Amino acid sequence: NEGEKLHLSDLLGGLGRPADEWLRDAAFNRSPKTSEFLTVLRSESEAFVQVSLTKVDTLGEPQVLAVLSDATQFKALEAQVFTVSKNASDWPAFGRCCS
Repeated sequence: NEGEKLHLSDLLGGLGRPADEWLRDAAFNRSPKTSEFLTVLRSESEAFVQVSLTKVDTLGEPQVLAVLSDATQFKALEAQVFTVSKNASDWPAFGRCCS
């Protein structure tokens, strides 16, 4: 809706902690991990983005620059690899001949 105030957590999921805390940690260099793969919540189909945060100083004020990259295809390939490796563990002969 027009004029509706949205928060990051309204648009992206899967962070595992409050988005405000993640942004604050990036702004004040309190977290070594500033890149996350997140689920796009307001999408008609399954979609993922990689969000990378970088601290920038503007006029002495700490701010965060976020770069979003489409990670949907990457996550689909990751799921396929996981499925194949999981199924391979059910094949004892595969493990003996190919490991």
